[in-house]
Amino acid sequence: MIENWKFTSVTGEVIVMNTDTIDYPIHEMTTEIEVRGARRNKSQQHGSWPGFQYLGTRIFHWTGAIVEDSSAEYWAQRLKLVKAFLPHPHLNKKVAGTLEVEYTGIGEPLICDCKLDGWPELPIIAGFVSTGDFLINLAADDPRLYGIERSSNSVAPPVSDYGVTFDRTFDTTFPNANIQPQDVLITNSGNIETYPTVVIVGHAVNPRVVLTRYDGKQLTVEFSGLTVTAADELVVDFAKRTAIMNTDVDVYGYTIGSDWWALEPRVNGVDNIVSYRATDIQPGSNIDIFWRNAYMI
Repeated sequence: MIENWKFTSVTGEVIVMNTDTIDYPIHEMTTEIEVRGARRNKSQQHGSWPGFQYLGTRIFHWTGAIVEDSSAEYWAQRLKLVKAFLPHPHLNKKVAGTLEVEYTGIGEPLICDCKLDGWPELPIIAGFVSTGDFLINLAADDPRLYGIERSSNSVAPPVSDYGVTFDRTFDTTFPNANIQPQDVLITNSGNIETYPTVVIVGHAVNPRVVLTRYDGKQLTVEFSGLTVTAADELVVDFAKRTAIMNTDVDVYGYTIGSDWWALEPRVNGVDNIVSYRATDIQPGSNIDIFWRNAYMI
């Protein structure tokens, strides 16, 4: 059951629909997802070699009606509906707007960025001056639906829990080689992986963000050779695979060989464990991690 359906265009036009509204009652929603993969046929043999499969574009088909008391009111609602889906390439936007859907039984509204998969169809039927059906086709390049609330957590700076203290002063500075990571549990309440954004605050040398999955496997994004000072802020977008320091310095080149991991949904009650590590780290350094729950429906 769909409780609410809201589309917000890039220009701020808002269309709200659900099964109880007078203006735009929904008849049906269907969705389909393209599947792509690398398929290589076996030479002079039956079948093909197995390869990876990936999900492609998600397509939405919405059918509903415009129900009004007069022809003038019908045309006002029809023009409003059409205006919301007008493409605006001059705004340098690659999407038409944001779709927000609230399903009965899912604990949060779900959103995705969409574009048109075809111009809305609004046939005019003779004799019906104040009502008419419509068909809206939308496409989302990312097949996931994301929770509307953006979750966040912080990973405290690593601490040193062992070592030796000398009653002497040396003229050499030694790195904190015995630093132990602090861990934090991250829950993706959806049913498909989601990519986080991580903000690293210095001072840290060779910072690393490590994911321990449900199966115990560890994946690491490491900035080898990079120093993030106390005045720096490094924003790492795991979905776009970008690393920008202080809003304009691209430091992606320091991550060569890293694993760009994602937050997996909970498996058998086991959550993701995220750790923050570095070769040398000073008090005050930490990471903030942001993510949205991701769903496949």
